[in-house]
Amino acid sequence: MTVEMFCPRWYYHSTLSEEYQDQIKRLFESKVYDDSIYTESPWDCNCLTTFQSKTNMELAWNDWLECLRLSIDDALDKLKPTVDVEVIPQDAWANKYNKGHFQEYHTHEVPYCNLSMVYMYDIPDNDDVGFRFWYDDHSKYKKSGLAHIFDLPCSPVIIPKVKQGDIMIFPSHYAHYVSPNKNDKPRITFSGNLFVVPTKEESQRDPTPTRP
Repeated sequence: MTVEMFCPRWYYHSTLSEEYQDQIKRLFESKVYDDSIYTESPWDCNCLTTFQSKTNMELAWNDWLECLRLSIDDALDKLKPTVDVEVIPQDAWANKYNKGHFQEYHTHEVPYCNLSMVYMYDIPDNDDVGFRFWYDDHSKYKKSGLAHIFDLPCSPVIIPKVKQGDIMIFPSHYAHYVSPNKNDKPRITFSGNLFVVPTKEESQRDPTPTRP
């Protein structure tokens, strides 16, 4: 007998090779430390961001995506797609968290976006990166009393063990936030959205009805 799990929640986690990390540094290091490329966050937090800034499109996002290509392909392979799929990149941007900066609870639920990713570009020493997933149904499970009765993993906060040079890919509807940076050195991360869909050939196929 066993306890079976269902409706899995997951995220993909990988570390880029030193070659790709160095390449990304060369693409961005002349700009990402300059506060002039950022604007104050349009969200309910106090980080700096290139999201919706005039300078964001001047950053080398296409080259960045090429550096992530192997990780994106590996993620799709491990997720075992049942049909041929294509990945359509959407927007990308940089966030800069100076000391005390944080980001509020949010999702990336927008049209034409079903996967999101975050790359740990520059993380201060002794910093835990700050990225957290939030499990919305935890309060319901706890209210039922089951959280105190059964010794099963149950927490409202999931803290991935990631470091500088790491990438995470996750469903865009997952709630997440970023805890305050307690270091004097800024924390810089890159975020991006992807739209994964069946290829045109797959979407045009007529499904064959099956008997129940």
